[in-house]
Amino acid sequence: MKNNGIFDKYYSRLVKEGVIKSGACGLITGFAVMFAVALLSWIFGFAGGIWLALGLFVACSAAVGVAFYFLKFKPTSKQIARRVDALGLEERTITMLDLENDNSYLAMRQREDARERLAAVGSKSLPIVLPTLMIVLVAVFGVLGASMTTVMELAALNILPSGMEMANPDSRYDYIAVSYFAEEGGEIEGEADQIIERGASATSVLAVAEDGWEFIGWDDGVTDPYREDLNVSEDLFVMAIFERLGDGNGDEDGDRIDNAGGENGDIPTDRPGGSDSDGNDGGDAETGNGEGDGKGEVNGSGDGGDEGIEGGNGTGNGAGGGKYDPDNQIIDGNTHYEDELNAYLETLKEMLENNKELTDADKEFIEKYFGGL
Repeated sequence: MKNNGIFDKYYSRLVKEGVIKSGACGLITGFAVMFAVALLSWIFGFAGGIWLALGLFVACSAAVGVAFYFLKFKPTSKQIARRVDALGLEERTITMLDLENDNSYLAMRQREDARERLAAVGSKSLPIVLPTLMIVLVAVFGVLGASMTTVMELAALNILPSGMEMANPDSRYDYIAVSYFAEEGGEIEGEADQIIERGASATSVLAVAEDGWEFIGWDDGVTDPYREDLNVSEDLFVMAIFERLGDGNGDEDGDRIDNAGGENGDIPTDRPGGSDSDGNDGGDAETGNGEGDGKGEVNGSGDGGDEGIEGGNGTGNGAGGGKYDPDNQIIDGNTHYEDELNAYLETLKEMLENNKELTDADKEFIEKYFGGL
């Protein structure tokens, strides 16, 4: 500094101010760059965007801060003089600088007067001024940059969706259906119908038998009533199978449901193809249509053929027509529920084809779900 170092005590003060202002400008630029990089990385799902954003933030902040200091905020003698004059010296300091090369008597007196007034003004009287707008910009861009970087990183960890995934929600997850059903004699405890992400695990369920029934197993071979399917990769539809206690070895009366050659040769009347005759009626059973496949036929004594199944006492009831299905797949004794279900599915397909609000993916999912029933 010139002027015999009279501005030195003010110079260090204004250097601090210049550094702070330069740093603020650098931070504004760095946060703005961070926000832009984080935003683009989030939109396009770039997993390494956080390192790029942080690297550019540091580089831009430092480069811009240094440039602003040397190009704009580094204090000069005239800038110091103007700031000191603002403390009440009424332009004495700036005038002293203007007359520093003038050796006239008036110029010398003016410089002497300015020095005397400067001696009374301490360096701490010169405030460090930071514009309000600069403070606001640092805060705003800082919040934007940090927030966007956080969002981008959460998207990279698959905690939040990326911009492209938000624009196209179906692109993020591939959902599948998991359903657990129960036959007669039991129920499912837990969430029977689930929609999960492909590869995720289904919520555990428990097959519970009713009184008088026992759990046999699931129709996919699992024997444990408690099940938790892990890493499910495709639609899953399973049925819990139950059996009435005593079935397979005869009931309490000694009659087996699917045994036409029991002790009395009786077929239960509560099953399709059964009758209310007792085997002594000589084949005059009322129920059945007489058009069975041979498995349901029994001969009465005296007038039956020799192809039926005879009762334990040599007599049996009449021909048992229709079908008997142990899985209870018959409605009203004649109609298989599979036929009814197929009819419902055809009606559903027509409704889906005529529905203009559902997307193709939605229609495909609904068809796949009901098709598994």
